[in-house]
Amino acid sequence: MNKLNYFPKCYPDEDFRSIVYRYHLHTGNLRFKQSIIELFGRNTPQGIIPQNLEALIKRLPEGQISIDKLLNEHSFFPLYRPFLPNPKRVLIEESIKELKINTSKGVILSTRDNKLTTSNVRYCPHCLLEDFETFGECYLHRLHQTRDLDICHHHQISLVDRCPTCLLPLTSNFAFLSEPYCSLGHPIREATDQFFELAKIKLSLIGYYEYLFTAKTKLLYDDMERLVKDGLTRNGFVNQKGTVNKKAFFDEFINSLSEEVQECFGISKEYFLERWAYNRLLKPKQFLFIPNVFLLILRFLKISLDSIKSMTATCLVDDPFGDGPWECVNVVCPSYKSNIITKYTQNYNRNKSKITGFFQCEICGFVYSKGWPPDQFDEQKTKIGIRDRGKLWRNQLLLLHRTGLSGYAISKKLQVDRAIIYHHLRQMGVNDMESGMNEISMALDQTSAATETTDKETYRSLLLGMLKQDPQISRSQLARSHNKVYLWLLKNDRLWFAEVLPYKIAWESRRIDYEVLDEQLVVKVKEAAQLLYHHKKPTQRILKSTIINQLEKVNRNQLNDKKDKFPKTRSMLEQLEEKYDDYQFRNLPNIINKLRSYGNKNPTFSSLNIKLPQQKPSHTNVCLIH
Repeated sequence: MNKLNYFPKCYPDEDFRSIVYRYHLHTGNLRFKQSIIELFGRNTPQGIIPQNLEALIKRLPEGQISIDKLLNEHSFFPLYRPFLPNPKRVLIEESIKELKINTSKGVILSTRDNKLTTSNVRYCPHCLLEDFETFGECYLHRLHQTRDLDICHHHQISLVDRCPTCLLPLTSNFAFLSEPYCSLGHPIREATDQFFELAKIKLSLIGYYEYLFTAKTKLLYDDMERLVKDGLTRNGFVNQKGTVNKKAFFDEFINSLSEEVQECFGISKEYFLERWAYNRLLKPKQFLFIPNVFLLILRFLKISLDSIKSMTATCLVDDPFGDGPWECVNVVCPSYKSNIITKYTQNYNRNKSKITGFFQCEICGFVYSKGWPPDQFDEQKTKIGIRDRGKLWRNQLLLLHRTGLSGYAISKKLQVDRAIIYHHLRQMGVNDMESGMNEISMALDQTSAATETTDKETYRSLLLGMLKQDPQISRSQLARSHNKVYLWLLKNDRLWFAEVLPYKIAWESRRIDYEVLDEQLVVKVKEAAQLLYHHKKPTQRILKSTIINQLEKVNRNQLNDKKDKFPKTRSMLEQLEEKYDDYQFRNLPNIINKLRSYGNKNPTFSSLNIKLPQQKPSHTNVCLIH
């Protein structure tokens, strides 16, 4: 197998077809077929999803690029992955690595008949110029090729597939643009603007595509199906039996779209009444056939990019509680504190974005739960919830009760609160509640003094520990984060609490000398103007608001809220504001450079399309800041 001496560097968001074409262009091969054979060892057709990549990687120097990088950053496979059931996804991944095409399975590996990308390659005029200036050549962007979304997400202008001057196609076969000119040498100009609402919707759909292209965590079919079901439930389209009210959904969805949007994406009420659409449209795999309509459905269901990102950050965690085994926390279990639990079950709460794991000991039947992510707001709060104490624990409780031990003594042995003891005794049919209440009162009388002393030491140490971690903590912050500690000390240890964490002394209002402050602001305004005129040199006109925005927030608020208190500062701002003629004169080099960047190498005064001042620009404002 012959090793390749050269392979082009891959650019950001570059389509794999563009990489192959640039290799053909740089090597100087006469026939495109010859370049394909050099890269893949045989004449392998390359579509929107590359094939036979293992053959290409073997011909490259070791470590230059990986299959995953080509697949995730330079192909359209990241758009397919979340909408392919697992068997079909595995089949495509095998076809990508080796040449195993099986079209009978419905796998789409070429641009022909696919519903995701446009058949005509498109370009953004501004991106062509920027790429040519940055890399010395132009290339094909993946995000510019999505069907019906003919708008650039960076520059928010229409994409073009023909030269605006001669109307010739910009691409023929596999020959893509390498310079920002058509085949006749015309520069690619900006196309006309689009209808505002339609452009806004297109940009929102492109946002979904961009996230699927760049997401580090891989979304799978089950995750996308869960998102759709959750969106339907939150919006009231699922009844109590779990059935989707499709008629109500389609009626509301079609009414939410304007006529321009319906016409652009080929949507109508009759379209949704078709049998296939009515039965299968809400399934994620339909994205492969109607991608933009499916994304419009996500948008209508308010399934935002934030919710998708939240899912990739939370519900896609493989093992949030570690690999196991996990310990049993039942004090009466022979395997107490031993790692004997080998498996657990998960439950995902969409509203709280939290996973709950349920752990059951097979020896004693004790079941407890843990949450993920863990609660970091209150360090004292237990992270374990008891779901079922198990048969062994209840038998031990009944045995201790029959030996004549008090409820207080039983609670100490089982390390639980006395209320839990009496609750379980009632459930087991033990009805001597009167004696139980007497036991509680006796235990309280006997241990009241000791408990008060112990509690005082405990709460004092807790507060001192908090102050050690955060010496600036206030009483209000303590009340919000550790309310129990705050209320106990306030009620039972008020004097010590006041010494350790006293109330903050109210700030005494001071009379402001506005005349002195006005003089100080004049100096600050001059310094801000000098910074703008001599260093920052913004391309926009320097207005009073521009200068004020350079000041500190407190000074900005003073000038905006009490304008009549600062007459000298206001007068200075009037003088320092840039006159329109001066702005034209200062901005003239920028306009000339911009015209040259668009291909006008020799700009004239008529092409500037601005009205130059008749007199020399006034430099009064510049002199004032010296």
